[in-house]
Amino acid sequence: SPWVRSNGVMFLEDGLTLEYCGDGLQPEGQDVGAAQTLNYCMERGNHHFEMVIQECGKGGMLAIGLASSSYPLHLSPGSGIGSIAYRTDNGLLYKGDVQGVSFGPVCTEGDTVGCGIQCDDGMPMRRAQERVCNVFFTANHQVIGAFQCSIPEGGFYPFVALLSLGAKVKVTFKTWTSYMERALSKIIAVKKSQAAKYKESQAEPQSSMDVNVKLRILQRLSVGSNSQVRGDMFMFVGASEIGVVKILEPMSPMLNYFEYEIIDKGEMCAIGIGVGELEYPLDRMPGWNENGIGYHADDGYLYNQSGYGIQLGPTSTKGDRMGCGIDFETDVGYGYVSVFFTRNGQQVSKPIKMKRPIHGLYPLVGMHSRGEKVRYLGHCRRLPDSVQPSTSVETSPWVRSNGVMFLEDGLTLEYCGDGLQPEGQDVGAAQTLNYCMERGNHHFEMVIQECGKGGMLAIGLASSSYPLHLSPGSGIGSIAYRTDNGLLYKGDVQGTPFGPVCAKGDTVGCGIQCDNAVPTRTQGCVCTVFFTKNHKVIGKAQCPIPEGGFYPFVALLSRGVKARTIFDSWTHDIESALSKITLAKRTTAVTFRGHVSPDSIRDEEDEEDGSKVLHLGVTCDGCGQTPVYGTRYKCNVCPDYDLCEHCKSKGTHRIHRMTEISSPQRNTSMGLLHRVIGLMKGEENILHTNVLCDGCKGPVIGTRYKCTVCPNYDLCNCCKRMERHENHPMTAIKRPGDLCHVGVHCDACGGNVYGTRFKCTECFDYDLCWECHGKGFHSEHRMRII
Repeated sequence: SPWVRSNGVMFLEDGLTLEYCGDGLQPEGQDVGAAQTLNYCMERGNHHFEMVIQECGKGGMLAIGLASSSYPLHLSPGSGIGSIAYRTDNGLLYKGDVQGVSFGPVCTEGDTVGCGIQCDDGMPMRRAQERVCNVFFTANHQVIGAFQCSIPEGGFYPFVALLSLGAKVKVTFKTWTSYMERALSKIIAVKKSQAAKYKESQAEPQSSMDVNVKLRILQRLSVGSNSQVRGDMFMFVGASEIGVVKILEPMSPMLNYFEYEIIDKGEMCAIGIGVGELEYPLDRMPGWNENGIGYHADDGYLYNQSGYGIQLGPTSTKGDRMGCGIDFETDVGYGYVSVFFTRNGQQVSKPIKMKRPIHGLYPLVGMHSRGEKVRYLGHCRRLPDSVQPSTSVETSPWVRSNGVMFLEDGLTLEYCGDGLQPEGQDVGAAQTLNYCMERGNHHFEMVIQECGKGGMLAIGLASSSYPLHLSPGSGIGSIAYRTDNGLLYKGDVQGTPFGPVCAKGDTVGCGIQCDNAVPTRTQGCVCTVFFTKNHKVIGKAQCPIPEGGFYPFVALLSRGVKARTIFDSWTHDIESALSKITLAKRTTAVTFRGHVSPDSIRDEEDEEDGSKVLHLGVTCDGCGQTPVYGTRYKCNVCPDYDLCEHCKSKGTHRIHRMTEISSPQRNTSMGLLHRVIGLMKGEENILHTNVLCDGCKGPVIGTRYKCTVCPNYDLCNCCKRMERHENHPMTAIKRPGDLCHVGVHCDACGGNVYGTRFKCTECFDYDLCWECHGKGFHSEHRMRII
């Protein structure tokens, strides 16, 4: 048998005949029985293999295609990255997505369906990750079509999938014939001719530009002091300043696109085109100021109302044509329009959303170095391309996206939001629907390549209908971990302390752990979601499964952020780490892996009686025991009154009814964790009200450390021991009343003022400490309490 990898299929005696034997727990077409051979890598030249349909089974669902050697066997070929397949029951072609496109005829029992590859003999395919090859399919030995497909790492291998009960096929390898080559040459020639015609039609947009319109527009120019206009030539005549030429005719639906040709690149080719408001300054490059957007030739960056740009497309030089247009037909919200840019007639990115000023948007061209010269080619009407050119359709798994740009590999994402909202709220998001966390254990990761301005990234899981303008974890049906603050978000906008902060170069992952017997698309069930940093598990949390299941979701929330995603990154190390982590009732420290050891907060009494539950942060109001072990009794009338089992049995506080709490509510607050550590070490259990630790964001209990330099900066005892904020001196405050008013002295006793300060409302600079005020000093005037 040539089959090295298989799942849900049974091999008959000849080793080439396969029969479906899946469990049938999932809907028809989703319970995949698959087999892949690694003995026949499509290595060089021309290869072809076939399968004869002996039994169609219940639904007749079969698929034949190619996939990488690491392709998941539970996925039908063509529905995930690194694969391509043809379905015989519906005649659709699948290229890394779950939708499929119409391709060929439907096949049934007795038909022979084949898949082959045609490529250059000069380079082995498994070493040519940057190349593409021609993948074709046959029905009854006749070629039905061919498609170009990117070669995955390691090359392509034959893959067969049976998706319905009773399906049975026989596979034959090395079935290439000469007629296939002749048929393929005709198909490829037709496709090349169609592509050439399309390119020619797109490469000459200026042919439709009206000369009369051009002459009229050239009479309506606003020229900066460092620019000069001669006919349709715009030149830079300054030294090191900026020269801008603005066309004083706003963009309109009938004239929504314009172009410039670079005649001379000058010293730096610092040329940019774009649109801006009527009052846009003539000494600022397009896009640098508010209500302006521009695409620059020297670096290929997009500048959107900021001097900080992001990569948008290729650079341009002498002879290149740069264009800019506005899509007035697509509704992107009231008061907004979509702006797109082109280079040599080809659109370089998907349209960028921009707020439209009240007086409209006007064409701009800016120059920034000596010798630069451009020619105005004219205006015309042009609609943006429907497909984003920078996205690799064959390789990108991202089905839904907003405010992000995909690089050539399809897995690297870069933020390209409009920046109209405050930092952290302008969400650039991407979600794949090809990797539903369906059964068993799954994990995916993102490598932080650039942190950008604020370093705000989030990784997590969300439902397939989760709004793309919301950060994952802030809405219902999602969970996410933020790398810039280490907080976990579970359907809210507050977040709870969870793990460490991550920086450039770190690898952050998210995964799911559940019972293999229950599909995670089952709404209402609970699964365990965990997160990793640099391949180490940092914690996990239980989360209800939304309708349709969980799908990977990545969000970039600040300018300049760039990350690369990796799927199917489950390892045995992750599994062993998860087996050690327990959602313990006694040790919430395990959530903060690497921050505090669980052994550091284990109590001897709790070790002697492991059956007792620990109520962290709760003090018995009868005997003062803290924390409370075993059953906790909470008064239904008095605010914050609790008893332990011993005091309850003695009859303490009989006047009111008590609620029995046998298990504590889970609280993952870092501040609560620090409180328990302090209690175990014998520190005073004093809460500093209205004070939060700026290190762990939790309440300050015990000694409080206040920075003497920074305004309103406090640390708890645990964060102080971790040497946080060590660059400034700190003042230790053991009790809330010990706070010293720096630079203030009591005018009665002459000492420092601690705790409450009393300031006279009539006298100039007269203060009393609480002791002197209690003795009646300066009672003739009213005092203000500070």
